[in-house]
Amino acid sequence: MSRVRELSNYMMRNPQFVTVIPERATRLAELMQDFKFELPTWDFPPFYPQTDDFEEMCLYYLVFNSINYCYFDEYDNRFQDGKNRSSTLAGLRITENWEQLKHSQFLSRVDETYLLGELFKAETPISLIKERVAAISEIGNFMLKNPDFTFRKMFAKHYNNAYFVSQMIPTYFPTWKDPFFKRAQLFVGMVQGKFGHFDKGLEDLTVFADYRVPQTLHSMGVIEYRASLLSTVSSNKLIPYGSKQELEIRAASVVGTDMLTAHLNEYHDGALNVLHTDYLLWSAMRKRDSLPPGVMNNIVIPHHRTMTTDY
Repeated sequence: MSRVRELSNYMMRNPQFVTVIPERATRLAELMQDFKFELPTWDFPPFYPQTDDFEEMCLYYLVFNSINYCYFDEYDNRFQDGKNRSSTLAGLRITENWEQLKHSQFLSRVDETYLLGELFKAETPISLIKERVAAISEIGNFMLKNPDFTFRKMFAKHYNNAYFVSQMIPTYFPTWKDPFFKRAQLFVGMVQGKFGHFDKGLEDLTVFADYRVPQTLHSMGVIEYRASLLSTVSSNKLIPYGSKQELEIRAASVVGTDMLTAHLNEYHDGALNVLHTDYLLWSAMRKRDSLPPGVMNNIVIPHHRTMTTDY
């Protein structure tokens, strides 16, 4: 069992703030027995570079996920330019500037002025700017110190096993450390979606425990918040990073998604893994009309808010 699953199962044995509802997961699987699941290919224009070059796209997914977290500030102002926002805007800007960013020397020298004034210039600025500068320059410095590095070599070193690679990413890039390995697993998921590279370890990945997944699971009724936490989330109050409330939300996301995936596979011949379920949960709020009746509740609360580089 993966470390993330062990942590999540342990936290859900005696939860104080979040409960997983097994009966609802069973019912959802029944409602979605004819649903067509898919995996994103992470290449749709104009938000991703239009190339099939393996090394270049892996580098893009690495750079993107190095800063792919927390697109709001403590006052809930969202990173946006009037047309796009959050991760969509971040990905678009990186793609627009990719000819510069794909060079290690350039990555190693980024600073706050470049990120705020050029790369992520917007009506509402991006938050956690010092952390994002450190994350991007970390990649550039790593590449400069390891001129013979390739992603194919790195993946092969870890037996082309998706889980092993996700666990090793934070050892290469310390700014990726996270008890739930969200961004490291998402990086692997993007490589898999685009290239189908990994033939081992996919079953050991967990859902990418972020903001949207628990919001969707709550709307679907798979997880429930105790009254005090529900009030905090509904009123958009910040939940401290590393608090029991925040950790239980993420742990419940993992346990609830695993439960839902297992029941879905009873109807889908075992063909699904958490990459399929994660994409369903991530996109469900925007595609509610495409879901079978009864899957989503009528009441949707905001996602929880925690200032963190983990997700």
